[in-house]
Amino acid sequence: MTDSLYRKKQKRAALACCLMAALGLLLGPYASGLRLEKSLEDIFYNGESGNGIGVASDLSDRADCGINLASVGSRYLESSLLSPLKNAAQGLRSAGSLREKAEANETLEREFRAVTSLLESESLSDKDRELVSSLVSMFDSCSYTMSHDGYNAEASGYNSAIKTFPGSLIFSLMGLETAPIFR
Repeated sequence: MTDSLYRKKQKRAALACCLMAALGLLLGPYASGLRLEKSLEDIFYNGESGNGIGVASDLSDRADCGINLASVGSRYLESSLLSPLKNAAQGLRSAGSLREKAEANETLEREFRAVTSLLESESLSDKDRELVSSLVSMFDSCSYTMSHDGYNAEASGYNSAIKTFPGSLIFSLMGLETAPIFR
């Protein structure tokens, strides 16, 4: 083999090694990000211990509280005042991504508080006043539980991982977004 041909093959081999290294630098963090994202979703739905009690469970309970509050409110308020709350509860139930669920939860929070405020100025029966109070307590309890759920710590770690270089560059190119924190 001639020196010239050997040098050409050596340059090609070096170039191929550089390309493989660059590809590894790009795909490694992306694969890690996908694993982190999958793990995060598992914790969201199944809880840290895998017992099925995660943020998703609390969101479902909050949606139920919204529907139940609308039911009580229907005895005192016009349906047009309750429709936003019902829609918000249904929106939370049908939200797909974690980001959509977080946004739907914020909407439900706002509409739940609006109906609660309206009902405070109504002459509720003792039974309904207790029921509203119980629904508010449960709604707030779910919020408190979510804010202390292990999902939030995992989401913070995930968010940190995808914000650091080279992950920040790769994840943004691949369309991975930060995970919502539920408070």
